Amino acid sequence: MMLKDTLLASGHSLVASNGYCSDESGIRPVILPMNEDLRFFEGLSVADKIVGKASAMLLALSGAILRRAALSEKRALRGRES
Repeated sequence: MMLKDTLLASGHSLVASNGYCSDESGIRPVILPMNEDLRFFEGLSVADKIVGKASAMLLALSGAILRRAALSEKRALRGRES
């Protein structure tokens, strides 16, 4: 199963290829493990429900190699407008 499919099936807000998952919202799923280890996501694939700019920048800083979003920030904002 692809990571994005795992994200959608699980109901979590973020899943990583090392088994880490979170139900937190906003940038908390990314920032919480990075408080303990700045390179927590190094070399990992990460799927997030919505990847905003801050989350994407933090994942890049941490060394994540692949970021997938179930819903991009632009699509989320478009959805709010309608």
